[in-house]
Amino acid sequence: MAIPEQLSQYRLETQLNSDRYGEMFRAVDTVRRRTVTLRVLKVDEVGDAAAVERFVQQALRAADLVHPRLAWVWEAGEDEGQRYLVERFVNGPSLARRLAESGPLGWEEAQIAIAQIAQG
Repeated sequence: MAIPEQLSQYRLETQLNSDRYGEMFRAVDTVRRRTVTLRVLKVDEVGDAAAVERFVQQALRAADLVHPRLAWVWEAGEDEGQRYLVERFVNGPSLARRLAESGPLGWEEAQIAIAQIAQG
């Protein structure tokens, strides 16, 4: 199923990432006027409606976790058959991207990264 340029109140701008379970986009919440990360679930790829529902329920439970070091979940929704999660947008590369592009972290960088992860 092709992903439209807009889901509900969210206007998709740039694709950030894609994995087995979904595609992540930088999007604009046209109601609250803020940039968000919108994760569109690949329901057809997952293939199991129960697995999709478990994923959404886990994400909603994670919405209770709010910390500056986390990209917390704001909501889950569905629009024209597309299931999606809305998360806080964090500008900058992920740790996984940083490692893929530049290789292992140096000792000091690793200590900083571990401390930030532990804070979250």
